[in-house]
Amino acid sequence: VAQREKLASQKIPANMNYDMVGSLREEARKTLAEARPKNLGQASRIPGITNEDIKVLNDWMEEQRRMWSM
Repeated sequence: VAQREKLASQKIPANMNYDMVGSLREEARKTLAEARPKNLGQASRIPGITNEDIKVLNDWMEEQRRMWSM
């Protein structure tokens, strides 16, 4: 439950360009770009999106947040 709540709290920017996430699988990029989930919780429930895809996306977004907060 805690993991699900954490994912739901991780917002994905509305203008997210999934092509910028280098290690994300091509299939995942296309699927996420079409679905446009609002948060990682929604993204994790999309058929074809793996736990690894969510981890890659989460790590990338965290890195971006750290870069912008400097």
